Amino acid sequence: MTEAPEAQAGPHSTGHRTRLQKRASKTRNRLLKAALQLFREKGIEATAIVEITELADLGKGTFYRHFSNKGEMVIVVVDDIVDRLSALWDVIVPGPRTLQEAVDRVVAGHLEFFLGNRAEFGLLFREKLLARLQADSLEPLERPYVRYLRELESRLAPHMTVSLDPLKVRRFVYATAGFVSGALSFAVIGLGSGEITRSMQPLRQGFVTAAVAFLGGGRDARDAGAPERPA
Repeated sequence: MTEAPEAQAGPHSTGHRTRLQKRASKTRNRLLKAALQLFREKGIEATAIVEITELADLGKGTFYRHFSNKGEMVIVVVDDIVDRLSALWDVIVPGPRTLQEAVDRVVAGHLEFFLGNRAEFGLLFREKLLARLQADSLEPLERPYVRYLRELESRLAPHMTVSLDPLKVRRFVYATAGFVSGALSFAVIGLGSGEITRSMQPLRQGFVTAAVAFLGGGRDARDAGAPERPA
């Protein structure tokens, strides 16, 4: 495929620069959208750059004007997913006072994100990198996942009386992903997002209670469904 190179804006033309910036942003988003689709369908490792550019109907040279390699693109894609997911955690339950509320916020945020962004949700968990991560991992492709875990821990830790066990956090993440993915069965029978959320509410309450008990160390023992200790 032959493409004309993108023109360079002159210093005298702010409007021209703005148009070029919008065009570049649109092109970059086309590449990211194509990459997300292929990553979801085939996995990151099995996706070639040429497949991304072909799906986006762009030339390979255009790819390298926006990304130095596929790894850089993966980081951008997953970083964006983490940003959008963590943003939902901040609006589901404003100012959680207990571990129960904090866990519910995390679970509800995952559910809402899944219902609106199934491809992105699948990518975040399909690659299964979370199971291999170590707290000090700094491999470039793992950094967004490390940040995801730290974002999650930062929302749970203030409501704990003991340090969060990293292994328990990872298992909680996978359990949450599995629970949320169950919403797909409701979608298959034709329920809308609002109906799915309402239908899963009783299940969510039970899951949250079990998750709190699994994590342990909540400031309020009743969060985990444990009996009150005698005074």
